[in-house]
Amino acid sequence: MKKLLLTILFTLVLSGGAFSQSMIDLKTYMEKNQNDKDFVYYTYYRCTAVYNYATRSTTDEELRDKLKQTSAAIMSFSMEALSKEMKLDAETAIQRVTDHVELIHKKYIQDGYEYHAKTGDYFEPYMKSDLILCNELFQPIMKDILK
Repeated sequence: MKKLLLTILFTLVLSGGAFSQSMIDLKTYMEKNQNDKDFVYYTYYRCTAVYNYATRSTTDEELRDKLKQTSAAIMSFSMEALSKEMKLDAETAIQRVTDHVELIHKKYIQDGYEYHAKTGDYFEPYMKSDLILCNELFQPIMKDILK
């Protein structure tokens, strides 16, 4: 009985750390879901959400403004693309994108708080990876998006 209790406790301790992350990193998602019809939109949503999260996580006002601008640009771009490709009216596209981004952003916030409680850092490694990947994806086309 004592062995069983120790085994269960040990399993819970190990699994607690392993499942604290709400989402897989974006790169892994992209590798596994390239053929998914919503692949591109999900990538837009994740990038918008991670930039929103990064905005909350910096005290540098200039950086915060740049992150907000980038997030807003990607969100606007995704709304336009969704509206055109799925033939949605602007209001429906705006609502759909906003809903998805808010859900993902909440997951980043939840994971950030939990990670901060454990480490003192608000950015889990997967969040840093997402931010780097989104920067690589969108920086080359950001001038065109902002037009």
